[in-house]
Parts: sequence; structure tokens; C-alpha cells
Amino acid sequence: MSDVETIMNHDPLAEVLAQSDDSAAVPDDPADPPRDVPTATSDIDTGAAFALPEQMSIQEVGELHAVLRDMLDAGGGIQLDASGVESVDGAGIQLLAAFFKEAVVHQISVEWAGVSATLVEAADVLGLRELLCIDRAA
Repeated sequence: MSDVETIMNHDPLAEVLAQSDDSAAVPDDPADPPRDVPTATSDIDTGAAFALPEQMSIQEVGELHAVLRDMLDAGGGIQLDASGVESVDGAGIQLLAAFFKEAVVHQISVEWAGVSATLVEAADVLGLRELLCIDRAA
């Protein structure tokens, strides 16, 4: 019986994990800009509205969080344009809620240049219309 390899010694995922480890060894190039999220906030400094990406989902919030954080760190008034937002998930709306709360804490005014019907609907469903100041949208 010792000549027979037991089933417990076989790892059916070992080959898959080895392949994923090989692909994970090549990190994304940090010099590559994110797809839909601008990395500079120079538009905010000149008074232009910052356009939020069309897709505000969990895939985009990491990069968008960094940009919004930089805007808060820069201080001054912030103008957002969400007129092009076509879809938003829980992570995207949560990021906006946290951003608005943080702006209040730091006494930074945030104004809307435009808000899409998609974002308005998401804010209504989640009861965040007041927190996101949707009624003040242009």
C-alpha cells in the first residue's frame, strides 16, 4: 500500500496557482495612466470642472480615490462634472459619499457642474441625495 500515492497528496489547483504566480510576477507598469481617470488635478486649480469617469465601479475607484484625495489636499473650491457618468456601483457611490463628508470636515466647498440621471437615481435609491448635494447641481 505504500507504493500507491494517496489522493490527499495531489493538489488539483497546484498547476493553476503556479500559472497565476507567473502572471502575478509581472506587475502593472505604474507609469501607465489609468483608463478613465485623469491623474492631474490642474483643471481644478484653474476653476474648470473635474469630469468624473463614465464608469464609476469598483475597478475605477482606486485611481479615482487618489485623484479626489489630491483635490481635497489642495484645498479651495472643487467643481465636479458627473454629467457623463453612465454607470455607478456601490463602491463608486460610496467613494463620492466619503469624498463629500471629508470635504465638509475640511470646510471645502464642492459644487456640481452637472449630474447624470444615473447618478441622481443611485443617490435617490441609497438616500444620499442630500449628502451629495444633488439638489444644488447645475
